[in-house]
Amino acid sequence: MRLAVDAGPMHTRQAQVAALVALVVVATVGIGTLVAIVTARRLASPLRHLGDRASRLGAGDFRLDRARYDVRELDLVAEALDTSATALAQLVQRERELVGDVSHQLRSRLTALQLRLEDAGRDGRRGDRHRSSGRGWSRPSAWPTCSTTCSPPPARPAPPVPSRSTSARS
Repeated sequence: MRLAVDAGPMHTRQAQVAALVALVVVATVGIGTLVAIVTARRLASPLRHLGDRASRLGAGDFRLDRARYDVRELDLVAEALDTSATALAQLVQRERELVGDVSHQLRSRLTALQLRLEDAGRDGRRGDRHRSSGRGWSRPSAWPTCSTTCSPPPARPAPPVPSRSTSARS
């Protein structure tokens, strides 16, 4: 025995279910894309900021930036940049002090040498009679000594080292 049933309503129902499944798939892909975009922006913005901070640090801007991002790994990178900035600032400060000290020492010695040369030049113009009296190159005691012209600059206190809290991170 054969049943005769009209297949039209069954095909319509199948088409409606297929359209509903397609609509759910499109909605799921759309929501997934939206979540991915929001997550990417949430991560990309702090990464751009960290990149800018690293560039500024490389260009010599050692100011600390206490911005944190509520993402553990990014916060660790920000902490490392702050630590590096502090260390580099101290290194540059020590280098500047060293250069200033060396510059002072060189200027003092050059001044002493210049005075010696001027004294020798004056003695040379006066003739050989002064050489026999001990006023030329043969008498270094008449020259200025480094003990009077090359005194070191006054000692500067060392820059304070910022304390770093040591908290255990898990």
